[in-house]
Amino acid sequence: MMFSIAIPVRNGSNYLAEAIRSALNQTRAADEILVSDNCSEDETAAIAKSSEWGNRVKYYFNPRPTGMVD
Repeated sequence: MMFSIAIPVRNGSNYLAEAIRSALNQTRAADEILVSDNCSEDETAAIAKSSEWGNRVKYYFNPRPTGMVD
């Protein structure tokens, strides 16, 4: 069974690397981590795309802020 963790983020460069490391270091580490970037304007993309994570982090960028779902 595949285990995935989703991390929604917007301008979260101060915390994203720590969140990814935490997900990878769990007792049952995630098979994949999905980073959904809600139009960040900081270093979020570079952190999510870092080779440090190997191929386990998938990065998705939303070019417009999506806001909350009603």
